[in-house]
Amino acid sequence: MLESKENLEIIRNGYSTNDVCTKIFGYTNGRVIKKLIKFIEENDIDITHFDDKNKNRKYKIVEKNCPICNDKFKTKLNHKNEKTTCSSSCSNKYFRSGKSIEEKMKISSSLKKYYDENPYNRRTSNKIYTRICNVCGEEFQRWRNKGNILTKSKSCSTECLNKNRSINSKIAITKRINNGTHKGWMSRNKLSYPERFFINVLKNNNIYSKCKVNYKISKNELGIECHSNYFLDFFFEEKMLDLEIDGKQHNIPERKESDELRDEYLSRNGITVYRIKWENINTKNGKKYIKNEINKFMKYYNTL
Repeated sequence: MLESKENLEIIRNGYSTNDVCTKIFGYTNGRVIKKLIKFIEENDIDITHFDDKNKNRKYKIVEKNCPICNDKFKTKLNHKNEKTTCSSSCSNKYFRSGKSIEEKMKISSSLKKYYDENPYNRRTSNKIYTRICNVCGEEFQRWRNKGNILTKSKSCSTECLNKNRSINSKIAITKRINNGTHKGWMSRNKLSYPERFFINVLKNNNIYSKCKVNYKISKNELGIECHSNYFLDFFFEEKMLDLEIDGKQHNIPERKESDELRDEYLSRNGITVYRIKWENINTKNGKKYIKNEINKFMKYYNTL
């Protein structure tokens, strides 16, 4: 079967053993590949043109010379994204318009003159207007549609916008507090994996019933002039102990400062804060570390 002229032609024009087997046998597997290789070795057929990785590619990879820089590059033959040039810079030169440099300069200068005389955004036909920032008081420029009402932008920058939002949110919260409609800051509904892990730890040590999870304590009660709350991970009211499980976000410098301030206010009100830094328990070192931290906490808990 393999000795026919048609099959020999397929082998000479093929680009891998998989490709040749598919064309001759209609399928490919280890048995027919071995059969083909044996036939090639016995008849000393040249297969140096075969693909290096010997893959059954849908599109043959060919080598071309770039028409601009004459560098060699590889591309897929007859593919919809078959490359003509080696790079985007060569592509820009190859497919650029046939206009001369003088013609391009004339077009560029005329467009520049037009947009200098008519200050409209080319994409949206928007007109420039000047406003005063309601936070810092400086003038700034924005675009607006012709004939429409001015856009809602009242701040000159993102920084001023954030300040304006915080002021507006404080005003809105204060109104709700005065009206008695403010529910207070709510804790998240879903517990993190470290918190769920430590719930099981506390259950195994028979102290879970003695604690409150995500216990809400008002900052006003701690002597802070603020309408928000602190949420304690695991609060043992009898021992006035707060167990905190710290994830990676607690390593951020700003978060460390806020944690220190929080712990100070809680300690002033007789609440001791015990922090455990969370580590991944899928590693040996992580498991060992968490076990040691649990033992340390249980010893400390029993001394109170």
